[in-house]
Amino acid sequence: MNVFVVVPKIPSAIYNIAQDIEKYNPHINIKILPVHPKKADMETQIEAQKLMMWADIIHVKYWRSGTVLRDTFPKEFEAKPKILNHHNPYDLRKEDWKEYKTVLVSNSEQQTILPMAKVVRVGIDLDFFKFNPTYTPEISYPGYTKKKVVLMVVQRIESKKGVREVAEVCNKLGYKFILVGTVSEPDYMRQIIQVGGKELDFRDTISEDELLKAYYEASVLVCNSVDGFETGPLPVIEAMACGVPVLTRPVGIVNDLNNGRNMIVRQGSVGDKKDLEKELKSLVENSAQRDKIRNYGWQTAKRIDARKMARTYDQLYHKVTSDKLLASIIMPICNRGEKIIDVLVAATNQDYPNYELIIADSSDIPLESVVRKIKSSVKVPIKYIRIKKHKDEYTLAKARNEAIIEASGTVLVFCDDRLAMDKNAVSTFVNGYIPKQWLWGIKDNYEKGFVENFSSVGRQELINMGMFCERIDQYGGMTQEVRTRGERNGFNFQRALVNANAVSKSTKKPNKKRNIINMKTRIYKMYDSVDEE
Repeated sequence: MNVFVVVPKIPSAIYNIAQDIEKYNPHINIKILPVHPKKADMETQIEAQKLMMWADIIHVKYWRSGTVLRDTFPKEFEAKPKILNHHNPYDLRKEDWKEYKTVLVSNSEQQTILPMAKVVRVGIDLDFFKFNPTYTPEISYPGYTKKKVVLMVVQRIESKKGVREVAEVCNKLGYKFILVGTVSEPDYMRQIIQVGGKELDFRDTISEDELLKAYYEASVLVCNSVDGFETGPLPVIEAMACGVPVLTRPVGIVNDLNNGRNMIVRQGSVGDKKDLEKELKSLVENSAQRDKIRNYGWQTAKRIDARKMARTYDQLYHKVTSDKLLASIIMPICNRGEKIIDVLVAATNQDYPNYELIIADSSDIPLESVVRKIKSSVKVPIKYIRIKKHKDEYTLAKARNEAIIEASGTVLVFCDDRLAMDKNAVSTFVNGYIPKQWLWGIKDNYEKGFVENFSSVGRQELINMGMFCERIDQYGGMTQEVRTRGERNGFNFQRALVNANAVSKSTKKPNKKRNIINMKTRIYKMYDSVDEE
């Protein structure tokens, strides 16, 4: 799957979000291009046209940039399914947005204005914005005694962000004021410098590492934007993740996140410096309150992970490209050598229009390079998982379970690594999908005893059942355990008229007979004298 993501500029908060979508969806071919929201230069136009022709989906992260592409290349723009993100609360009614298959907003306030939109909240990289265990409300600076530190992080320094009022209040209270952002209104910046005095520490165009350092220096973070202007703001979430107490106005996503304990939301206007001073001093000087807020804030931020956001987009991309149920082929691989190529080619050459392949690799020598070559030549999204194991560990259940967790499909299709599926396998399994029905196929054109190694079942139903039993940690007994537990949980096992051909023989196992006895005995104990197969 090829996805062209259109952002307004680099660097920007929107670009950072797009990068996280790309980072956590490595199985999707994503290319990000900044397109100026007024007029793109010739080089950008040429690249944009190429990407629109290459893409299966055009994902517009800022509507004005999308309008530039639509007006410049109407044929190419119209030809592809499109997703639109609205990352601000204004301009929501500028157009009817009917040219987009899906319109997304970031918070419930936006959805109130644009009811036809779907809410997808932004996420942050929680592997980067980590909780600061050594938080201190005071920092020593050269030439200063210890100072309380107030932080503001803004994309653009402009009057709508209410920076000047915060700078003035901090100077009055004697708090160090760190301002992170890029100057958008020079006259306004001069006012900030004037009222901020010696307490102002302006940090322009800093790196991500420098931003994290600023969060770790801060006693509190302040957001003071005007109503109807912010969507995030992302710094509120980043601060909570880092353990920085937040003082904010009720703007953007704040109204969705505020639970009365995880931040202080002041009701005064942007220009109400008296209210700002009272609330800021109350928070900065109250250590017990700060400690409570920073811990409750982290409890909120821990749920706003970029990986969750990225998975949502993975699912959306599939829905936009097809109205068919998404299927996930689950393929555990373990030491199959060159024969695995035939299996992978068959799996990526299915006639069903909406599926992904998830490979869980337990091989002694990882096959990631082989998978990468296959991925580069097909449009089927391929997710690769490396399964860690001890020497001679039997990892079949573990590998399948890891793949199930990563799968996005409604229907799971299991295929072992020595079976090349017929071209109609996925479509046959999906067409026969019924809740709580486990379909199993035939191998080499005749029925064989294993019902789970070439089969299909509903993903959520299998998860609810407990997935595969990792107590079956030796060869022999997997089918019996699955079938016994499945039937006891109301599953119906049915044969499907669909075939896969073995391209290699079953791996020789020196203790095969002993392992089978061990697993049959274990199942006997687990299920209270269950009938033998």
